[in-house]
Amino acid sequence: MAFSKIEIILNRFSLLSFIVPFVYRLLLELYAYPFALGYDVMAFYVPFLLGYAELSPLRLYATAPLYYLALHAMYGLTGDPIVAVKVVAVLLEGFLGFALYMWGFVVFKSRVKALIFSLLTSFYFIILRLSWDLHRNVLGLSLALLMLSVVYGWWSFKVRSSLSLSLAVLTALAHQLCPLILVSALLPRILRRCRLSIAVASVSLVFWLSIVYASSIASSRGLYNQLLSYLALLAPSIEQLFPVGLSALEFLAYAVMPLIPFLAYSIMRGIKQRCDFRFLLPAFSWLAFCIVMTPFMSFGYRFVLLAPIPIIMMTTAFSGKKVTMALSAIVLMLGLGYTLCSAYSPFPYFNEPIMWRQEFKYAIPTSILQNTVPLEDSPSLARIMKTATSIAYSRAKSIFLISRPMLGYALLSGLPKDKIVVYGDPIERNSSIMASYLKEGYEVYLVWWMQGYKWYGAEINDIVDGHAYSITYCEEPFALYLIER
Repeated sequence: MAFSKIEIILNRFSLLSFIVPFVYRLLLELYAYPFALGYDVMAFYVPFLLGYAELSPLRLYATAPLYYLALHAMYGLTGDPIVAVKVVAVLLEGFLGFALYMWGFVVFKSRVKALIFSLLTSFYFIILRLSWDLHRNVLGLSLALLMLSVVYGWWSFKVRSSLSLSLAVLTALAHQLCPLILVSALLPRILRRCRLSIAVASVSLVFWLSIVYASSIASSRGLYNQLLSYLALLAPSIEQLFPVGLSALEFLAYAVMPLIPFLAYSIMRGIKQRCDFRFLLPAFSWLAFCIVMTPFMSFGYRFVLLAPIPIIMMTTAFSGKKVTMALSAIVLMLGLGYTLCSAYSPFPYFNEPIMWRQEFKYAIPTSILQNTVPLEDSPSLARIMKTATSIAYSRAKSIFLISRPMLGYALLSGLPKDKIVVYGDPIERNSSIMASYLKEGYEVYLVWWMQGYKWYGAEINDIVDGHAYSITYCEEPFALYLIER
């Protein structure tokens, strides 16, 4: 059946691909209000909006700035950092669903299959984890998928050229990883010397390299050392908390394990029916790139988060109705379990023994219902920070050691920026920081979990690293500690 260009973009199937994920995330964000969902949201996005770290144009460009610019614009419209990140998160969820549909339609030439592919992918637990807090990834991925639908699509060469080149630039400006994924999906056409694909890949890689170069200047590393830092063997200590090397490959197995039987069935069915697999070459190339890069890169787990997309595409291609329904049931079960169960009582697939490595929990949280702390604990942490703010204004020479995960809460409570010392990762040793401020006569306060609680394996005695302390105020499961001189 032939479709007009308008019918391809605007129809009930494409609208559903946007609306269903949009409504899902909208309901989640309304449930979580007035608190946010997502680790990066509270640790990085909210502090950015509240101006904790002033970024020079160079440092902003080095972060791949498109998402931050869009978020700042939304903040200007709403005037509320939490509302701004929530609105952007909801829009991105719908945008990703629509982008998946568009690429699915170009590949399958079927609106029904495109919608099935879009919804299965959008609600697979790994993609839910991706959209949970990696908003920059989602924006870049959505733009890359739209660009693929243009390059492989139905538009005239002139329209495809202008649209795809523009989307290639935006993809690179959205996230540093997405241009690499984009080039991997374009590789089959690049090898066939398609001029448009070569041009799009080149433009995307040039902008990607410019961002890497800006990052190398901002960090004073130099371009060569900046590129070397991406290798798993040379990963910074904070990144080694995540799955790297062979454990990243194990994480890949964990991430796609529910899909493997369906993928095998689909491929065997396609071979049996003597189907032409060439239309799936971009998906094969994408998946192969993710598998190859995962163990060698310091951020290899990020490739794992993108691997289910081509797998679901290949699975959707040749599966019959019954198998598709069975796959939908599995995806729905895992998605609902990931969405509805709390961080303290996670769905079995997201806890030991099925989640067999501790590193996996750094790459995928046990539940969506959390930000940097479980959602049910957010009110307590907010009240702890309010108490800390009162002390900060009443004690002239006081300083507050705040771990990066709690920074958003501290800033939202009104804790003065000049009294905040961010000490990085929650399990970092802090003895020297505490000692230096105590020596200068400061009252040093620390917000952390109460005694008996652990967070990613760290308890209060690990954080104070030998210093004596007393509890100033507590509200389970958190406490405000005063470090003794």
